[in-house]
Amino acid sequence: MKRILLLSAVLLFFFLSTGCSNTNTLNITDQSKVVLIPDGKGGQALTFSTFIKNHSPKSSEPFYIEFEINSSQLQSKLETSKSKMIVGENTSGNAPGEIYEVKPHTVLQAGSTIRVEGKGEEVALEKLITQSNAVKVRLLNKEHKIITSSSITSFGKDLTADGIDNS
Repeated sequence: MKRILLLSAVLLFFFLSTGCSNTNTLNITDQSKVVLIPDGKGGQALTFSTFIKNHSPKSSEPFYIEFEINSSQLQSKLETSKSKMIVGENTSGNAPGEIYEVKPHTVLQAGSTIRVEGKGEEVALEKLITQSNAVKVRLLNKEHKIITSSSITSFGKDLTADGIDNS
């Protein structure tokens, strides 16, 4: 009987430990936010910024970062027709975009900036982002399967030349 219990305990431990090693160790933190900034041409832009924490003692698997605009109202205010954007696409030299890895027990910040058409209505933009889950960030593995995803519901502004975030 003791032998069966011991064998059962060893098997249970094996299944739990191998199962845990495959669980998601990357976390999109609530520091992630959308920030209204000057675009350098007299207009405004939105920077979609995400912070990704690796809780593991190992480096993360390689991944892409994708932002998705889930609001047609927000989409209509941006100078892009694309509702999904992979960070570094068309600029990184990697298809379809920049490949990231997060070192053990560290945080990675990455983002993408898109110009706002016309004058940005700050209050309307803030409401869209904070109250309607208008922006989603996804981490995608090399096969484009979702590792994890989260809505970004924090908004900030940095409309000063000195880079002080007024959020």
